[in-house]
Amino acid sequence: MPRGKTTDWYRAVAGKDGETVAVAFLTWPDKATRDAAWAAMDADERFKDMDPAAMPFDGKRMFWGGFRPIYEMK
Repeated sequence: MPRGKTTDWYRAVAGKDGETVAVAFLTWPDKATRDAAWAAMDADERFKDMDPAAMPFDGKRMFWGGFRPIYEMK
C-alpha cells in the first residue's frame, strides 16, 4: 500500500524504513464461533512456549479490532 499524506498502514504501526507492513483480516460467521475459536487457541499447548522475542515482527506495534456490519448486500 502506498504511503499516504494523511494516514496509512505504516503510520498506524510506526513503520520504519526497510520494514514491510502485514495486514490480516478474519471473518467469523458469528460471535459464538469466534469466541470458541479464541478459547481453543488460548488453550492450545503449542502456543504456551512461544518466545515473543523470537517472533519475526514487533508485537508491541500490532493492533486489532472487531467490527459489526452496518449493511450487507445479498
